Amino acid sequence: MLRRANRRVACLAALIVTVVLMATVPASADDGLRIEGDTTYDIVPAQGRTTVSSTITVTNELTDRVVGGALRRSFFNGLTVGASAGARNFSATSAGASLSVTTSPVGDAIQQVDITFPSLFSGQRRTIILRYEIVGDAPRSEGLNRANPAYVSFVALAIGDDTLASVHVNVPRGFEVETVGSEIDDRPNAGGGTTLSATGVETSDGWGVVVSARNDDALQSIDADAGTRDVIVRAWPNDVEWQRFVVGGVDEGMPVLEELIGQPWPIKSQLQITEATSSYLRGYAGWFSPLDNTIEVGEDLDYDTLLHELSHAWFNRGMFTERWINEGFAEEYAAQALKRLGKPADDVALDANSRFAVRLTDWGNPQVATGESAGREAYGYHTAAWLMRQLTDEIGLANMAKVINAVTNDTPAYGSIPNEFGDIDTGDHRLLDLVENLGASKKASDLFEKYVAREDDSALYDARAAARANYATLVERGGSWTPPVFVRKELGGWHFASAVIRMSEARTVLEKRDQIAALATEAGAAIPVSLESEYEKADGDLSKVIDTADRQLGAATTLAATSERYEGSRSITEKVGLLFAHPSRRLDEARVAFADDDTARATELSLAVQHEIDNADSVGLRRIAFAVGAVVLLLAAALVIRSVRRRRRRPSADDASPPPPTPTAPPSPWTPLSP
Repeated sequence: MLRRANRRVACLAALIVTVVLMATVPASADDGLRIEGDTTYDIVPAQGRTTVSSTITVTNELTDRVVGGALRRSFFNGLTVGASAGARNFSATSAGASLSVTTSPVGDAIQQVDITFPSLFSGQRRTIILRYEIVGDAPRSEGLNRANPAYVSFVALAIGDDTLASVHVNVPRGFEVETVGSEIDDRPNAGGGTTLSATGVETSDGWGVVVSARNDDALQSIDADAGTRDVIVRAWPNDVEWQRFVVGGVDEGMPVLEELIGQPWPIKSQLQITEATSSYLRGYAGWFSPLDNTIEVGEDLDYDTLLHELSHAWFNRGMFTERWINEGFAEEYAAQALKRLGKPADDVALDANSRFAVRLTDWGNPQVATGESAGREAYGYHTAAWLMRQLTDEIGLANMAKVINAVTNDTPAYGSIPNEFGDIDTGDHRLLDLVENLGASKKASDLFEKYVAREDDSALYDARAAARANYATLVERGGSWTPPVFVRKELGGWHFASAVIRMSEARTVLEKRDQIAALATEAGAAIPVSLESEYEKADGDLSKVIDTADRQLGAATTLAATSERYEGSRSITEKVGLLFAHPSRRLDEARVAFADDDTARATELSLAVQHEIDNADSVGLRRIAFAVGAVVLLLAAALVIRSVRRRRRRPSADDASPPPPTPTAPPSPWTPLSP
């Protein structure tokens, strides 16, 4: 991820524009001097310089004329060419003789070189060898010239008329080279390095290229004191000051970023922080590459840039799919960390009237930040940072940490279970949902619609507002029931039309749920859990859930009616009819079956109880009649038996016999003694 340009980088970007547009100083103010040039740049990093040799062939193409009887001869005795600013030790020779060379600045990027030679008359040709060197300046010097065993940069210019100039740059073995500016080809050379070449150069509109070559094997590496975090800082051999600055910044800044963001350091392998000004050439202060976990920052001792790039360990395309979000968060948390550390931070401002204004969703990928693209890049960075500051100020760092945690754990915007739907990409739509749902932001929607979304997305935002209001009602209506999976997926995907249709079906289920609950309460039964589970897991239309609700509602209706009838008052005949029938036991079984969602069994048992109650009166009457009849029969039988017995036992007067005598005790053989 790139870090926006600071003031120095912006100046360098302007310098590159100057190089490209003004690099070739006109060879002569007069017409008629043909100039052919072949310039070679040899990089000598061990000596901290680049040597330059130009072979310049000049031809006087003017024709002598006779004016007033006299011959008027035309000649040239000097040549003006361009060289990069900072070049020195100029010398020029022609035919073994030294020529006079003077220089003067033309701007921050180039200087004018004036070469004086003996008069060159019509048709004459002269070959001039111009030599000079570009010495690498110390780190943090103005300009682009650098040269050390690990890094070399300078401006290469062409000398010659249109299509008559060629340039060659010899880069030694071990150096990787990149260029900014005019086109130039590269190919391997015999020494194992690279040669950049451009022939037939179009110089009429200016030609120049910034060469940046690096040899990372020559960097000086040191372990940063970052606790358990594996960080290596790699600096130029001549810049110990930068190395110490970065090591201290890592040790101090990493723990603060972890605390503010609310997430541990995310890189499990080694992080390398490298000193390089390659980013400067494109108008940036630094960049982070998540592919190989490397940070490159320029030579400036810029705490803000270092923290910004460290923040990109979290905020990169692995977390957010849109560049503006990652850059906005990195900028905001760098500023928050500076504040926590008591260091000054740049102000965050919005240039609402900028002619480079662009909706952030269309900000696009990084470009070489020069000219128009530099203005567009600056607007994008500033607006992204400003918008993030508005959100953070509103909802607070603690709530923003909740948002980041939801993104890290792939928690749905409408839900609370991490990774419920698997990996989820997070762009501006999902970020807006999370900021509102978890952060309770009231400003986010307006900010996103005004600065992020395209102008023709207003209808989409209106549909979103209506769908969210619908969803809020559904959540309140559902109580402890989580809205269906499909509804939450569609809302999170901003597919509002389908979400609204399913929410209508969901409300139908909830209405039936409430009816089921009321009836189950009347029946003294527990509510089946299956309906809630089916409702929450529904990942499509809810027709099957509605069928389940209808099935349970039918069983609940029957069960409640049965329970009501069972609890009602009964006549004596009904009570007699229900003796030995045990309807309460069947009703309890029906309640258990209903709670287990065995609605068929619950209904069967309920109807059986109702049948028993319906038949209780007739059964009771039959039982009472049977009982009365049985009693009558028993009484009649008893009377018959009694009458029979009485006839048997009653004697007549003739048949009477005297009663038997009353027995007396026999006399005792013992006679008691008198006292």
